[in-house]
Amino acid sequence: MKSFAGLDFIFGKSKNSAQLNAGENQFSDSGNFTALLSSASVIPSATFVVNNNGDTPDANLSDNVCADAAGSCTLRAAIQQANATSGADEINFSFATTPVTIQLNASLSPASLVISESVTINGIGARLLTVSGNANTTSGVFNIAASATSTISITNLTVANSGGDGINNVTGRLSLADVAVKGNGAQGVENSGRLTITRATINNNSGGGIYIAANAQAVNISNTTITN
Repeated sequence: MKSFAGLDFIFGKSKNSAQLNAGENQFSDSGNFTALLSSASVIPSATFVVNNNGDTPDANLSDNVCADAAGSCTLRAAIQQANATSGADEINFSFATTPVTIQLNASLSPASLVISESVTINGIGARLLTVSGNANTTSGVFNIAASATSTISITNLTVANSGGDGINNVTGRLSLADVAVKGNGAQGVENSGRLTITRATINNNSGGGIYIAANAQAVNISNTTITN
């Protein structure tokens, strides 16, 4: 076991990984966590505004318009359009009333929200917007695909109630700020890539707070509370 700034890490031989269960502040390890992520403001290539809390897919991925079959822009449709649009995109939210829960549809395949291109998802507040998983989101409510080589940023929302991980960062670059990740059936965050977490609360996840694989390239956690 190794400890960094009051955090305990268990390096499991079977998975050759680190399991982070509780604590706060930032940490580093000369073996696996030798660099810190940095982010810079960029002008989005495209901006999509989510105006419906349903979970329906985009009707036409080639038109650069976030719209399901009924003409509404859902979070899934916005992410699909962002994946289909080159460059760094932005997703914002506009709802008539809050708080809002986006309940993911277990019958869709994949049930997870898969992100494969650079995007910034700007929520409206962790107490005002929840993205809720289901029994079939075993690979994460948000799944950051290996093809996502540029930074993915998710801010100001809650990720909850997945049958698996809350967020799964396969080998991408993920930045989380002002988020809550809670009540998920496996890890709150599973990370095999680059990860920055700032001002987050990660709690009550059945498999532990954060699972850090041995091949994780860089991890920086600050002003964050992780409990089970």
